[in-house]
Order: sequence, then structure tokens, then C-alpha cells
Amino acid sequence: MSAHVGGEDETAEEVVIRDCTTVGEFDACVRLQREVFALPDIEISPRRHLIVTRGAGGWTLGAFSGERLVGFVHHLAAVYGDRVGGYSHMMAVAVEFQNRGLGARLKWAQRARSLSEGRDFIKWTFEPARARNAHFNLNRLGAVTRRARATCFIVNRKPYYREP
Repeated sequence: MSAHVGGEDETAEEVVIRDCTTVGEFDACVRLQREVFALPDIEISPRRHLIVTRGAGGWTLGAFSGERLVGFVHHLAAVYGDRVGGYSHMMAVAVEFQNRGLGARLKWAQRARSLSEGRDFIKWTFEPARARNAHFNLNRLGAVTRRARATCFIVNRKPYYREP
């Protein structure tokens, strides 16, 4: 799947959304996790995880500005009872590409891809204590919260996102 995405301002470069397939692209996803989330190494989804996911029916959609990865969403195949759906493990957008609608475009591309594969639902987590995350997931995407896990975004008792 490929989708052309322009930024919200007229000077933004064209961004193309497509599958990440190469070791270099998966390595760029790892670097982007470090830049955006400031995660400790133990919390980084490594290259191997991204490659194995691809082999097990999941995928990683990347947002590319030219050759540079500026965002990605990592999607796992997931079984819920007798249904196969999706689980959105992580999404990241480079700081200079945030607030341009790219995150929403990645999530809508994820939805389209999932539907094209016959998977009619996606579960995911987000950090609700960060107002931007809560607004994005609940208001912009229309997500429905069914349960909360207090420890999902805590590492060594500290939230692991960088504050903007």
C-alpha cells in the first residue's frame, strides 16, 4: 500500500506512506523510536521484532520524505477468540513532522491496509496521561477506551516519553 501525503502547510515536502521492507528501513524505525520517545534500550522494539512481525502476518508502514523515514506505524496480526484482527504496537512521527496531520494519515493508512486484508478491527494502547495522545486517539481518530492498564507506559516508575 502506498499513499501520498502532503503536510498541512503549503511548504511541506511530499511524504509517501509505504511498507518498510529493508533492514535499513527497520533500523530507521529503531532510530526514530529513540529520537521521539527517549526510550531506554530495553523498551525499544528492535529490528528483529519488526522483521519477525512481517514474517508473521504483521507489517510496518513507513512515512518517507524522500529517502528519509519520518514516521511509522507498527502493526501486528492478532487473534481475539475466533477472529483475526490487528494490534497497533507503536506509532512515531519525527518531531519536525508532528502537528501536520501525518500521524492521522499513518493511522488511516493502517486502517485501510487492515480492512483490505479482511481484518475489521485494530486494538492499540496509547498514553492517556499525555493530553496530545489522548486528544489524538480519542477525538481525532475516534478510538473507544475499553480498559486501562496503569503500568503500560511506565518504565522504572517514570513515564518514558520526552515532554515536548
